[in-house]
Order: sequence, then structure tokens, then C-alpha cells
Amino acid sequence: MARGIVTYFERETFPFIDAEFPDVSSHAAILIEGSVGLGLQDEWSDLDAVIYLADDLWKERGGQLQLALYHDVPPFCPQPVLYCETPGDAYAWPAFGHPEICVHPVSWLLDHHAEPFLSGAEELSWEDVGIEYLYALQHDLVVRDPHGILATLKATTVPERYPEWLWQKRLINSLANLKGVPLELELMQLGFLIERRYYPYRKHISHAFRKLAFADELVPFVEQASTGDDWVARVEAVQGLVRRLTTTMLECGTTSADVLEDLFGARNGEAWISPDWRSKGEELGQLARKAGRDARDGWIWGLWGWA
Repeated sequence: MARGIVTYFERETFPFIDAEFPDVSSHAAILIEGSVGLGLQDEWSDLDAVIYLADDLWKERGGQLQLALYHDVPPFCPQPVLYCETPGDAYAWPAFGHPEICVHPVSWLLDHHAEPFLSGAEELSWEDVGIEYLYALQHDLVVRDPHGILATLKATTVPERYPEWLWQKRLINSLANLKGVPLELELMQLGFLIERRYYPYRKHISHAFRKLAFADELVPFVEQASTGDDWVARVEAVQGLVRRLTTTMLECGTTSADVLEDLFGARNGEAWISPDWRSKGEELGQLARKAGRDARDGWIWGLWGWA
């Protein structure tokens, strides 16, 4: 499929842009996103291609290019789903689609936070960029990159450069936010965080999860939890997955036993940047006791800022 996409651009898109928009052609970086870009397409997948232009060029010429691509270039998919057949029908919104090739400014890359990464700023806005966007940038298919913008962003945002404290923060918050019987999606996301890897969007996560180092022993639990007919068996599968993930976390040093024992305290005390995070919980507990309450109510003092 990747070869077919490249051939499509070489035969249809590039010649058209070269002829009609010669001032744009040599500046267009092209990224294939979604299922097709990841090589996971099926009969329901449509093309999600994006032409990225520098912001000033996008503002000046991007609109005309978008109109031309939408109306004058043969589609990659023979029957693309572009717009619902009944405009104005509030119940038809799932059929609403998008152009196969979109034209975006470079600043929209990385969840609209590409500028600090491209400018070489000392303080990169890692926390503002969703994990899914980082995964997509690392794995989507690059068709063209004349100025090396996509290559620069890929190299700048590899998982190895992701801040250690932010891995810890995401992991602790994910664990603290689990309620009741966790969804298999949430547990798979934990698997990626444990391995210090980005994870993709929901529809692609199962495929990517199978590539994790310890996935072989976890996949049976995930399959039982997501597809089993017996509710009790599904709950047991989730519990088994939780136990295995916990063991892995402790064995590889992703987090520590005291954090797991006091997740809310670790979250409220910002354990990812505060080695003495327990002291904050202890102080709040003391405030609660002074007010004649149980120390475990200290989180209320912290949430409302009571002194």
C-alpha cells in the first residue's frame, strides 16, 4: 500500500502541483496519517494525507491549493466518503468526512505545538503535546520533506528524549484515574508508559500493543478482557493484567511500591518532581486532625486550600 500511495502522488498530485502551483511545490512536506499511514488500512480506511506549508505560505496560497486538490485531482480512493448525502441532517453526522488531502500550516504539527520544537527552544512544551500525536509523528509515512521539517521533528521527539519526570507524571495520573474495573484500553496505555513508549489512538492501539517487549504474556489477558462472554472471566482477566503490569512496573523500576500504595498522595504531592512528596500529604493530614477530622480527609484541605 505504501508503494501505491507514493505512486499516486508521483502520477497525480506532484505533476498537478508542479504545473498549477510552482511557487508551492518545492516547499510542500507531505505526511500520510491514520490507518493508511501506519500500514493498517482495511476496506473501510480512507486516505488522510496532509500537505504542510510554512505558515506564511499557507496563509497566502494554501486555500487555493486546498480547493484545487479537492476538486481537480483524481482521488486516491475510488469512492471516498467526503460529505454526508443529506446536509443538515443532524442524525447523519457519522457520514461526514474530509478531503483526502488536506493543506495545513507547519505550526499545526504536534497538536499545534511544533514551533518550540522547530525553533530549538531550551524549554520544549512536551507536556502540551498528546502522546498520540507523538506516536503518529514517529510512525506515519513521510512522502516528501524538502526542508527536513518532518525529519527534524521526528528526531527531536523520539521517546528517548521524552522527560523522565513526565513519564512518571503520566503513569501516576493514569494509575490514580483508574476507577472500578479498568478498561482494557486504559491498561494497554499503561503498558506503553511502563516501557517508556508512545501509544497510538484508540483504533490502532491493539496492533501497537502487540509489539511491546512483554506483550506476549499480556495479550491473552487483553483478548479475554475485551472479547470474553463470561463477565466473571473478563474481570479475572483484567485483574490478571493489572497484577502483571504491576509486577513489570516494579521489576523495571518504572515506579516504586510506595507510589503504588499511595497513588493519590503521589499525585497530589507531584511525586514526579518532588522527592519529598509524602510530606505534603502528611501536612494536610495534620491540618485535618487539628480540625477534629480523620487524617485521611486531608485531601479535602488540599483541594480547597484550607489552612
